[in-house]
Amino acid sequence: MQPDAPIARGHWFLALEGLGRKEEHLKLVQERLARDPERLAAFQQGLASGGYENAFRSDGDLLAARYEKNPHKSGELSIAGLYRISGDVERAIDWLEKAYEERDGNLPYIGRPIHKILHSNHRFQELCNKLKIPFQSKCP
Repeated sequence: MQPDAPIARGHWFLALEGLGRKEEHLKLVQERLARDPERLAAFQQGLASGGYENAFRSDGDLLAARYEKNPHKSGELSIAGLYRISGDVERAIDWLEKAYEERDGNLPYIGRPIHKILHSNHRFQELCNKLKIPFQSKCP
């Protein structure tokens, strides 16, 4: 296995998040963000001012502002993920709905347990129904 392969690395990030291994997750995210000093600065400022969740909210806010200036495919899901990690369910779903409008091919994965914070939200359930994908309304 190539640990630096994008798919492997992405799944490693999700695994650390899902396992609640926040320190390891933060370290890897900051290593990745080092390629983009503006994002790294926003992330670290959010971390310093409000902890783990606020770091991801700050990064999401920066990416959302960039997206609004220059929309690009697949940006919606990344932004939704950052807001999901931050605990901002409504904004996460706003971005999932944008991804739906843009016909993002990765939307079927939103039914996975990592997204359980969204599962009880009626807008999320409606989106899953539109996509005809299952989700668990009550996750362990």
